[in-house]
Amino acid sequence: MDHRVEKALCSIQEMIEKWPILTFRDVAKCVGRIVSMKPVSQGTVQIKTKMLHTIINIRSYNNKGWDDRIQVSYPPLILEVKQELMFWQKFLRTNNNRSFNLDSPRWTAWSDASDMAGGGFVAELLPGTENGRILTADNWLLDPK
Repeated sequence: MDHRVEKALCSIQEMIEKWPILTFRDVAKCVGRIVSMKPVSQGTVQIKTKMLHTIINIRSYNNKGWDDRIQVSYPPLILEVKQELMFWQKFLRTNNNRSFNLDSPRWTAWSDASDMAGGGFVAELLPGTENGRILTADNWLLDPK
């Protein structure tokens, strides 16, 4: 939704401007907004929030409070986090929606079983028709013993 994207973009912009003079809570709130858009970002969230999550993990590792200021002694991490923030700023401006219309299935399958036998088939559906082409069919009788 537009208001969620706008809220995330504002949060990201604020973090970029203040980085690294922020609290762990600031980072966690921003990451939460990004992660909540996972269905729209198509798998990008996990890869492109690793450094932000590292900052959150530093809080726990150093037994800090959520409102404590971030203290990172490894300069490359500070740079990587800022790059992630800039990535999300650009990504959310250009890729902030996704169609959830499902494509027509290419395959169908059916199976059934009783206490005496089982069977099933897999068929490829032929585009533009109601017909399919059976690719595999199995049936088997269970050993009555």
